Amino acid sequence: MGQTNVTSLVHRILVLVLLIPFLEKDNLQIETGWTQYWKKQSDVPKNKETHTGSLIEQLTTEKYECMVCCEVVRIVAPVWSCQNCYHVFHLNCIKKWARSPASQAEDGNSGWRCPACQNASVQVPKIYTCFCGKVHNPEWNRNEIPHSCGELCGKKRQCLDCPHLCNILCHPGPCPSCPAFVTKTCECGQTSHSVRCGQSTKIHCSNVCGNTLNCGKHSCTQVCHAGKCSPCQLTVQQVCYCGSNFKEVLCGSKEEFSDSFGSFSCQNICGKKLNCGRHNCKQVCHPQPCQLCPRLPQVVYRCPCGQTPLSKLLELGCVERKICTDPIPSCGKTCGKPLSCGSYAAITFMCDKRCNKKRSCGRHKCNEVCCVDTEHKCSLVCGRKLNCGLHRCEEPCHRGSCQTCWQTSFDELTCYCGESVIYPPVPCGTQPPECKKTCTRPHDCDHPVYHSCHSEEKCPPCTYLTQKWCMGKHELRSNIPCHLTDISCGLRCNQIIAAISIATKLTDLQLGDSVEISRLITKKEMKQARLQCDEECLAVQRNRRLAEALEIDDNSDPFNIRSSGPKYSDLLKEDARKDIKFVSDIEKEMRMLVEAVNKGKHTKKSHCYPPMNRDHRRIIHELAQVYGIESVSYDNEPKRNVVITAVKGKSACPSNTLTSVLDKEMQNRPAPPLLHYKQTDKSSGNSGLSKPLKEEPVIDYFDVQD
Repeated sequence: MGQTNVTSLVHRILVLVLLIPFLEKDNLQIETGWTQYWKKQSDVPKNKETHTGSLIEQLTTEKYECMVCCEVVRIVAPVWSCQNCYHVFHLNCIKKWARSPASQAEDGNSGWRCPACQNASVQVPKIYTCFCGKVHNPEWNRNEIPHSCGELCGKKRQCLDCPHLCNILCHPGPCPSCPAFVTKTCECGQTSHSVRCGQSTKIHCSNVCGNTLNCGKHSCTQVCHAGKCSPCQLTVQQVCYCGSNFKEVLCGSKEEFSDSFGSFSCQNICGKKLNCGRHNCKQVCHPQPCQLCPRLPQVVYRCPCGQTPLSKLLELGCVERKICTDPIPSCGKTCGKPLSCGSYAAITFMCDKRCNKKRSCGRHKCNEVCCVDTEHKCSLVCGRKLNCGLHRCEEPCHRGSCQTCWQTSFDELTCYCGESVIYPPVPCGTQPPECKKTCTRPHDCDHPVYHSCHSEEKCPPCTYLTQKWCMGKHELRSNIPCHLTDISCGLRCNQIIAAISIATKLTDLQLGDSVEISRLITKKEMKQARLQCDEECLAVQRNRRLAEALEIDDNSDPFNIRSSGPKYSDLLKEDARKDIKFVSDIEKEMRMLVEAVNKGKHTKKSHCYPPMNRDHRRIIHELAQVYGIESVSYDNEPKRNVVITAVKGKSACPSNTLTSVLDKEMQNRPAPPLLHYKQTDKSSGNSGLSKPLKEEPVIDYFDVQD
């Protein structure tokens, strides 16, 4: 119990020592109770002393949490303290954090970052030391601050100009301000004051600065201030080199300094008298002395045109020049100097003949009048398309290929899907980048896409292997590329002509009904085959006109048109003649099915036929339409079969069956002519009149058309 009181007393004394400078500055009264001082952290100003005291309190009471693992820092746990923000972490936690990728600095070369202040450090801590760094693996003592060595801190304070070391015991957080008093001079150096060593504020007096300005002539008139004195603001008058113009510049600036000839050039004619005393200087205002008079005898040694030396003219009797005003003798030849306009004084003569030679481009003729040029350069613009295909050559007409297009785009050039990018600048005519991603354009089919992204608008044809019907609907062929449409199986077509196919579409219509043929056939079928009206069509039209004239309703059926027997197609009759027994069995099954559904309670009743070939299935489908029965084919060859379904109220038995219609046609058909042959015996005669044997139906395993 006594040791606890001693420890508490030591902690209080240390905290009060840290708070003495702060309390002297703000004239606060020290409260005696520990609980009264640590009532709220927000009530205490956030400075170095309160930061250190808060760390000591939290570490002693084990209320400080590690930012890495969010666990409480124990008294005996090895720790590490950041020297920039003074946060305390577990040593093992900070080691793991320093090795993790999240802790690396942005530039990648500055080491790892502190989790709290993001300050970069190069070395990873490996040893557990006290806060001042003197003792490794410090042992915990009940009478000392946790994780401290108990000795004087001795670290250099943060103040740059403070020569004193920290004189308190080893502690967490920043060192407190230096309590020593030193004598410091003001900024101008005229007065001195006694202040704390750790005080970072500058000292200013009320005297005038008086330091010499940058010009070296005037003194600073400002009150004692920090930093360098401002440049001199006084102006000085300067004269140009020729002495005709003046200007004012700031004192001490570069423009102020001048030589003995002046300070600047006014860009006017100098006008000073030359050394001869008779002529003026004609040069622009210049810093150097004026040149010699250009007409002095010792300077001029040729005639005015420059072709003949004066020595030769003196031999011919010319008067020797003595002064600059004496005239310069002339040689009498043509001058030949260029005039002010740039042309020569010589007169040239031209003819009217045009030049027929090729120009340098090799494409155009010179066509100049009286041409004396030897190169014949072409002055026209080339105008040919460049390699980009968008712009034309703007260079003068030339031989050979044009240069590449100089225009450049500063927009990103991407492929269609946007995965591959060419960043600007992009030369004109550059093709989109090659992309190895799968094409994302919309396709006509839903098959997997195997070609890469491309810049062409049209995608390559789909080569996915599928199953497709042949053009004649005979078989379903496998391993056919998706883009192929017209597929031939090699068999005979046997398709129904347009007229018969339209007739089969009209089987549901009864006599006297009208339908628009253009909706049932395509334009191509209408061009290839057109239905021709027969006697039956004329009779129907005549009856319709009579009904309209007599105002007879179509539903009354006065001519007994709809009550007449069903009409069987010629193709159905032809197929039925091949196997009459099969047709009679099918009609018997359909009649029994219709009667059963009309008499029974159920609205639908179905019957499934065994697998059969295409011809038999087609007969069933056409007969089902006559009976008003639904028919559907199921399964694949060779097990493809037909299922018929009779619907109550819709299905009905026709008045004349197909077998009865065929029997009547056989009876009304004239007898075939007798063949001329020699009768040998009765048996041979009987065999000639006997009926041929009925062939068994053959199943076509490659048929898929119903």
